Amino acid sequence: EISLGLVGSEMCIRDSDDSSVDERNEESSRCFYEQFFPQLKELDVRYNRIDSRRLVRLQLQKLKLLSFVDVSNNRLQNLDGLKSLRNLRKIRADENPLRQFNENTFLGFGALESLSMKRCGVRSFAHLNALPNVNSLRLDGNRVKDKALALKQLAGVNGLKKLSLRGCKFASSYFDEAVFALETLEFLDGIKLSLIHISEPTRPRLISYAVFCL
Repeated sequence: EISLGLVGSEMCIRDSDDSSVDERNEESSRCFYEQFFPQLKELDVRYNRIDSRRLVRLQLQKLKLLSFVDVSNNRLQNLDGLKSLRNLRKIRADENPLRQFNENTFLGFGALESLSMKRCGVRSFAHLNALPNVNSLRLDGNRVKDKALALKQLAGVNGLKKLSLRGCKFASSYFDEAVFALETLEFLDGIKLSLIHISEPTRPRLISYAVFCL
């Protein structure tokens, strides 16, 4: 397994309107990746002040085996620069100003299984259901306030097993309601759910199954 960490290295990616410069940068990027990192699977670029435009210009799609990327603590407003990575299984994008999602935000992440977006100023969990294979979401410390709507949106994420919502701006406790609304959930806020949490009338289908097994 090959990993590369460039934490706080202030990666220099110059923006330019000169097409000849853009072409040279693209060719240089292609040669750089193909020569030095053709087998790279993990990339850590935290604390590099990377914005969304610069992330696209990194051309990470050339790293065809990349399975984990940590872009936390940058200046990203979207994750477009990580799209079309066919082997990308895990993204950590904590503390970026992502804030709002639209119908295109999560398209192109078909292989993604784990997504962390803690303290990103997110106000709605809409469109997360566009991630077909995600089973783990860490959404702690975001600005979502409508608990009922948030849980309804998360219920649309098929196969969700791990969820963390600590520090979100809900007006009241969400634990029991989340257990009820998200029937596939196995871990909530790091707590492994058991029959103690899955009690009547919560998840009656699972309770009847458990009783049958006994």
